[in-house]
Amino acid sequence: MTEAKGSRKGDKTKVVKLREFWYGTLDGCPRQNLTLAGVTFPKMSEIVDHPDGALKTKRVEQRGIISMLTDRQVDDIEAAAKRKVVRSGGARAVILDKASDLYQLMEGDEPIGKFIFLISTEDASSELGPRWQQGDPTPLL
Repeated sequence: MTEAKGSRKGDKTKVVKLREFWYGTLDGCPRQNLTLAGVTFPKMSEIVDHPDGALKTKRVEQRGIISMLTDRQVDDIEAAAKRKVVRSGGARAVILDKASDLYQLMEGDEPIGKFIFLISTEDASSELGPRWQQGDPTPLL
């Protein structure tokens, strides 16, 4: 766990605790990337390295992304995942908010949480084993 400090002139400093999470979209998701509560869930990301100062760049693809999130961000993501649905029709997929006055339930609407995963890296090895990034993560909802 990491602590990040942030303040504005005249404000008291507030310490925000950050935790490391592995998150992204799952196979079957109608989009490569989804954004919930301001956090983008990618299908794949790359680790870019220049081993031993080599001129050739080494790129390793990994499922999802590993990043630091606050507890508030995690809560916001979970709340948004409960409100949002994916409506697919042909080659199109639309993300809709059930809280909107304009939303009408249609057959085939699926919760967005079915298509994303969000796992604390502290919990990942116990849930998925030592090679957790190569395992199949559990959907958020």
